Amino acid sequence: MMTKMMPKLQPGPEMDKLTRIRQPKAKTLIVPDVHERIGTLRRILANLAGPDTPVVFLGDWFDSFDGVASSMAETIGWLNDNTCNPLFTFLWGNHDLHYAYQMDGLRCSGYSGERDRMIRAAGVDFGRFQFSVVVDGWLCTHAGVHPSLLPALRPGRDAARLHEQILAATAHPWVTVPPILQAGYTRGGRQPVGGITWLDWEAEFEPIPGIFQIVGHSEGDHPREKISPDSRSICIDARLRSCLWIDDGDVEYCLS
Repeated sequence: MMTKMMPKLQPGPEMDKLTRIRQPKAKTLIVPDVHERIGTLRRILANLAGPDTPVVFLGDWFDSFDGVASSMAETIGWLNDNTCNPLFTFLWGNHDLHYAYQMDGLRCSGYSGERDRMIRAAGVDFGRFQFSVVVDGWLCTHAGVHPSLLPALRPGRDAARLHEQILAATAHPWVTVPPILQAGYTRGGRQPVGGITWLDWEAEFEPIPGIFQIVGHSEGDHPREKISPDSRSICIDARLRSCLWIDDGDVEYCLS
């Protein structure tokens, strides 16, 4: 069932900003963490996505933890075949970053030297990956944005501006890993709370007034929500059991 999440944006400066970022003509499918479940992903896309369906992937393609049959080679092959698809938006997850960049502060559990060698040998193109995207007023990141980042990001109550500030704060080159990409205490890091690829949904995530967020990263048995008087945030990481449709600002859960 479709549920009304937020008022429709009217033509004007705010709509123009979202259009520059991403304003889909068709409803958009949001897919959470894959973690090498590439067979499940193929089934999801075959059942839910048509040839003209925009899809946003919330990151974490690598490192399997649940013991299901997985194929690193198949995951790499799928990425190499599909990162060029203009309908697909790929967001960085922490389990992607530690293979793309050899930097202290990015390594996390699940890292494998064998996986690293396979990724590099196959030439996985991480050039299409980004840290955030706005879809119909919803800010999508891998793990979410904590209010403590706002003094540095200065977004006001505008998801589009927050997205632009995230892109600026994560722009290369990096001398060290930016705080916005570091883990918090809950996940064994050195920051009070995690950044946008590390924020823990249960222990750290707090709604931001006026900002609607969709995230993955924190695995659970089912999608979870946090609601404040003027915002709604959704974590959909449930081992690929569910995905999310966004249609003109409305959202609909779909079983996969």
